[in-house]
Amino acid sequence: MLLIDTNVEVIRMKNNIKVTFSHKSFLINNMKSFRTEIQDKKIEFSFDGSILELNVCSENDYEELRTFCLELDCMMFLYLGSFPTIESIFYNGELRDITNLANRFTTDSRFIRSAMMVCKITSETINEEIYLKFKEDILSTSFYSMQYLVSGAYKAILPVHRITLLSHVIEGVIDIEPERRKEIDSSLREKFKITTGDSLGKYFIGESVVLSLFIEEDKLHDSEILEVLGTNEYNFLDTIKDTRAWYSHMWKQKDKINKLADGKQMVTYFEIIYYAIRLYLIKEVLQLKLETELVREHLYILHDWIVEKESLQYAFKSNTYLISESRKKMEQEIAELMKQMEDESE
Repeated sequence: MLLIDTNVEVIRMKNNIKVTFSHKSFLINNMKSFRTEIQDKKIEFSFDGSILELNVCSENDYEELRTFCLELDCMMFLYLGSFPTIESIFYNGELRDITNLANRFTTDSRFIRSAMMVCKITSETINEEIYLKFKEDILSTSFYSMQYLVSGAYKAILPVHRITLLSHVIEGVIDIEPERRKEIDSSLREKFKITTGDSLGKYFIGESVVLSLFIEEDKLHDSEILEVLGTNEYNFLDTIKDTRAWYSHMWKQKDKINKLADGKQMVTYFEIIYYAIRLYLIKEVLQLKLETELVREHLYILHDWIVEKESLQYAFKSNTYLISESRKKMEQEIAELMKQMEDESE
């Protein structure tokens, strides 16, 4: 008779998935390797210049581990402003197909900018507590829609369509209880000195919360973005609200409305709203600390970009534009000196 020792613990084989990513921010911001553990998964982030090797070891099968790694990829998208490029996936040493990934995982090159990073990828920004918050409070919202809007697949989409869809993302990432909405409505009416009409509306109240952090940071760092746009806080919010209503519902409104009509304006507002939503999700939803220097520099870049694009009479603020301006000036001076030397030699 065969006796079975019930005290013997069943040993399960551990599976390993290795995903190799690349992104310019890994190199420029000098990312440091680290280890963490999420839901019994042993995880290692190994950075080498612009390359990241993500190793995950657990009892999960391939599809479960692949899904988990793509969720971590979505976290990095939120922090960086663009998806790292997935170079390869190995599962237990076997190379797997990556050609069937959804379009949203390939960000349009125009949005792959190191200055858009809001916080670094560390054990403080990727761990079990933050992952669970992210999965429950962000992945379950319209966050994924924003990923498509900056993907290569949407590169040729008209600005009006892009800004309209992004305006809907705003309302999709926040859910305010009715009583709290009344309190915010009352506070906003007092702030903006509005004494007529009923409620400011569910959308206006929601966007005021989502975009408030951007507005606060704009004031804190004196980046003057609303100023160079020729607007103020109320009109900024009202313009986004009216733009959404007009293009989404062909809103029939006899009175003058503040909708965006110019393609250049729409591109500008898209950049601002896209960044503002990320600030809100990172600080207010995940409760993570923003990298002050990164935020300040990007706000200054936005300011300088608008100033340059619109040919406005404002001085540049960002190191990025100031260095570029200095380089152009030096190149001009060298060219003038060379010409002078040529003239003297004749």
